[in-house]
Amino acid sequence: MKTIAIRIFPLVFVCLLQSFSLCAQEPLSPETEYSRIRSLAFEGKLPEAETAALILLDSFPSYGDAVVLLARIYAWQQKYEPAGILLDSLLKNEPLNYDALDAKLDLSLWNGDYPYAVSFADSILSSFPADSAIMEKKMRAIAAMESAVKTDSMDILPVSSADTIPAAPAEKPEPGKTDLRLGYNFDTFYED
Repeated sequence: MKTIAIRIFPLVFVCLLQSFSLCAQEPLSPETEYSRIRSLAFEGKLPEAETAALILLDSFPSYGDAVVLLARIYAWQQKYEPAGILLDSLLKNEPLNYDALDAKLDLSLWNGDYPYAVSFADSILSSFPADSAIMEKKMRAIAAMESAVKTDSMDILPVSSADTIPAAPAEKPEPGKTDLRLGYNFDTFYED
């Protein structure tokens, strides 16, 4: 009986040591951990994904894909400033990192900085001229700017107290602005 215990003890000891060493190891690979973090983020578990991404970057600080993912996680939480800082630091070292350029363009769109988005898209297109995704984002930024201009330029003219007589504008509208006056009675609308 003693002989069996003596032979089993070292075997159990070695198994325990190996199990402790497996627990203390780094993630299997940065790519595996990146995929896990990405899945967490897409499942909406942003705080958990953020923490895991910070841990991954602590172990692999130059892993560019993880930097971009963390920046996007920040942006999805509307933490635009730290997201921009991360992307700028990555682009300083890797100025043609497409994923970082694309993420920074997305950041400017999500943040509503459309003029910057258009100029930044132009700079990306100088390095990646046939990129339809960047061109589409540029067009979205231009459309958003035009929509804002149209909204700002619309004037609503006052209507007189008489039911069907529109008030005359105080002065002629500026060129490029539309002078639209509507009249009404209680049965129909008509354009003047």
